[in-house]
Amino acid sequence: MFNRTSPYPMYEVWKLVPYHVEGMKTPVKTTKKTYKFVLFARVGELALARSLVMEQSRNTPECYEHISEIPHELREHFMYQFCFNDDRYLTYRRFFLGVPPIDLMRRSLRQDGIIILE
Repeated sequence: MFNRTSPYPMYEVWKLVPYHVEGMKTPVKTTKKTYKFVLFARVGELALARSLVMEQSRNTPECYEHISEIPHELREHFMYQFCFNDDRYLTYRRFFLGVPPIDLMRRSLRQDGIIILE
């Protein structure tokens, strides 16, 4: 979850992004969607890292599909569940605190025609 080479804990935030061929501005043209994980940020405090994941996730279409159905007063609780606890939303997550569960995501998203690269 944090960088061991630093004297201070650094929490990593990872993002699942469409894979682009170097030099091209559009995703690889295949019959399947292709994604990869990239390091999005390193944050010195756990609370800030969690906040970053929740705020970035809130802006994704995958999250919006679900949050739009939730009453306003329950949205913060839902966001925490969506981002960290409830595995029903695992395949909809695009931001991760710490090393993402790559193998689990790869198996889960394969059914939807999504390939995750190493």
